[in-house]
Amino acid sequence: MEVKKIEYKQVLGGNLPPAKIVLARCGQDAPDMSDDVVVSVQLFLAASEPLGSLAMELRFGSRVELFGSQLNSQWGEYTLSPQAENFRFMARKFSAATWADATAQAERYVQSELAILLAALDARRKALENA
Repeated sequence: MEVKKIEYKQVLGGNLPPAKIVLARCGQDAPDMSDDVVVSVQLFLAASEPLGSLAMELRFGSRVELFGSQLNSQWGEYTLSPQAENFRFMARKFSAATWADATAQAERYVQSELAILLAALDARRKALENA
C-alpha cells in the first residue's frame, strides 16, 4: 500500500511546541497545465491563545520569512487541531512526473525553510547567552 500522507514533527527548542509538517498527495495538475502529480506541504507553527496569533517567540517580523511571508503575528492561517492545539500554517504545492519526485521537492523545500527558522532561533538563544 502506498503512503498518501506523511506527518512528522520538528523540535524547535526552548519552550516552543514542535513544528508539524504534513506532506500529502493532491491529485494532478490541471489538464491544461500538465499531467504531473501534485504534492502539498504544510508547515504548522505554534499559535497563542485566545487570538490565534503566531507564538511570540516565533515573531521575527521582517528578519525571517517562511513560505514567502514574514513571521509576524498573522503569519499563515489559523487552525485548531483535533487535540485542541493552536497553530498557524502555510502550504505550498509541488508537481512532478512521479509521486516520489514531487514529494522530494516538497521535502527539500520545507527542510530549507525549517533551517532558516532553526538558525534564527539558535542565533537568538546564543545572543541571550552571550549578553
